[in-house]
Amino acid sequence: MAPAPCGRSSQRVFHFGKGKSEGNKNMKELLGGKGANLAEMASIGLSVPPGFTVSTEACQQYQEAGRALPPGLWAEVLDGLRWVEEYMGAALGDPRRPLLLSVRSGAAVSMPGMMDTVLNLGLNDQVAAGLAAKSGDRFAYDSFRRFLDMFGNVVMDIPHALFEEKLEAMKKAKVLANADTPEDALAARNNGAEGIGLCRTEHMFFASDERIKAVRQMIMAPTVELRQQALDRLLPYQRSDFEGIFRAMDGLSVTIRLLDPPLHEFLPEGNVEEIVRELCSETGANQEDALARIEKLSEVNPMLGFRGCRLGISYPELTEMQARAIFEAAIAMTNQGVQVFPEIMVPLVGTPQELGHQVALIRQVANKVFTSMGKTIGYKIGTMIEIPRAALVADEIAEQAEFFSFGTNDLTQMTFGYSRDDVGKFIPIYLAQGILQHDPFEVLDQRGVGELVKLATERGRKARPNLKVGICGEHGGEPSSVAFFAKTGLDYVSCSPFRVPIARLAAAQVLV
Repeated sequence: MAPAPCGRSSQRVFHFGKGKSEGNKNMKELLGGKGANLAEMASIGLSVPPGFTVSTEACQQYQEAGRALPPGLWAEVLDGLRWVEEYMGAALGDPRRPLLLSVRSGAAVSMPGMMDTVLNLGLNDQVAAGLAAKSGDRFAYDSFRRFLDMFGNVVMDIPHALFEEKLEAMKKAKVLANADTPEDALAARNNGAEGIGLCRTEHMFFASDERIKAVRQMIMAPTVELRQQALDRLLPYQRSDFEGIFRAMDGLSVTIRLLDPPLHEFLPEGNVEEIVRELCSETGANQEDALARIEKLSEVNPMLGFRGCRLGISYPELTEMQARAIFEAAIAMTNQGVQVFPEIMVPLVGTPQELGHQVALIRQVANKVFTSMGKTIGYKIGTMIEIPRAALVADEIAEQAEFFSFGTNDLTQMTFGYSRDDVGKFIPIYLAQGILQHDPFEVLDQRGVGELVKLATERGRKARPNLKVGICGEHGGEPSSVAFFAKTGLDYVSCSPFRVPIARLAAAQVLV
């Protein structure tokens, strides 16, 4: 910035736009070259987007104060922002009416290539999603990627090359995405994801009426034979979805989690009478049988109930169907020239015996499919570490598991004893009183949950040195948590597709 004029101005933020301005071309010493020229163009009636310039005097005051904002300057900047928001009919941080800003440095004299620029300031997870709904995924997330690249370089001193290139060191912290459909998988890949770290098979069941009806038929089935008939209806749907995901992720790994939530989540909504009526209509069950089944599925604490691997052990035909769909889809895509790397993840394991049961069943299905289709493919079987006991006996579990994926959402619930659905009743009080520094479901609790992650990783790799270890909870998209995982030695983090650029930035920052 050029030295300030001898007589200082009390005004430090100058508006331009709306066909008028608070400056002109002769004010380069105060507004810099860009600011003065924009003010001049606005004042003569040219179409100039609204904005404001922070003066060189404010910059000098900042330097003189030891690089601290001068008193009152932030309020003046916020006034300038509100002026722009009012003119544009948009607001910074509003996903429905997003305002994006260009922030540029300037000086009294022209210095090409010497000034800094950050475009698309105002994009965050929610705004990017809102912008995507209006303008399409490609535009929104490419804009988000560019913003993160510029912000990382200008504000956080992260080189462009470190953000863009997959350096050898980045292999310690690859960024994968959680994706449940071929469309999600493609969006994740476009955002720079290096694979799918979590594909939740239960989400596929809600994709159509036919699918959910087949699931409910399976739930209501009183015999193994009738349950198998319902699963046979679901098989082609699952296989088709897996084919689409494998195709979208050609050449990259795809981790597919077997069915995890309790079965009652697939029942219709409403009161008991309405649920019974709909189930009878869809499945042909009589009212007495439907009511008895609903009562049997009812649980006091579903989070700790009949879910995860407990379903696959109790109903092995369920695991068999899902494994068959995965292997048949993988071979079908391989025959079309697609490179497929399937990884099957068994959820909610607490003992090595639980995992051993499911591993044996999956390998049995794999051998049957390979024999019938005349082709063999490589695959891995692993588990989610989401129960504290699993972390403590990780060495025993690693004897069966070829990879670990920490489900930090459930691991946080079970470690703290907090229900994620109910913490809103007291977490704000805990944060206000300093009992907690962060919401542990948003920012990883490194002292507690993080220690379990470290312990399980160390014990697992002691038993299996080449154990692949990652994390697939929402913490995988939170910057400080990603940094912790990278330093702990995890191979990857997996997060929502639209959080991939943020996770990549955080992983790159660890290397700086």
